[in-house]
Amino acid sequence: MIEISAIVCTRNRADILRHAIDSLVAQTLPPDEFEILIIDNGSTDDTRSLTERYAERHRNVSYVAEPRLGLSNARNTGLGAARADVVAFIDDDATAGKTWLEKICSVFAERTPRPGIV
Repeated sequence: MIEISAIVCTRNRADILRHAIDSLVAQTLPPDEFEILIIDNGSTDDTRSLTERYAERHRNVSYVAEPRLGLSNARNTGLGAARADVVAFIDDDATAGKTWLEKICSVFAERTPRPGIV
């Protein structure tokens, strides 16, 4: 069951995007408990092919195209594509710590009342 969706919005930054994806596929949370959505906001570089190469090796990585430019459009597309109730946004130039998604999930699972955001 997918517990959390990690959403990376990007545009023409394939050269640095790979580091963000690498940090997400290396999470301590089991891969079947999270998905990684790469929201391509109109890129003209090799963002799509890079993401598809990751998706071939990691079944929890998905490519989603959003041609309407703008971070809010990309984020809304990510929210619409997410299969989990909990989402985590990470910038395309960021590196997630190995336990990042696991810790977010634990906050939502352990706190009462359940938080709306962390």
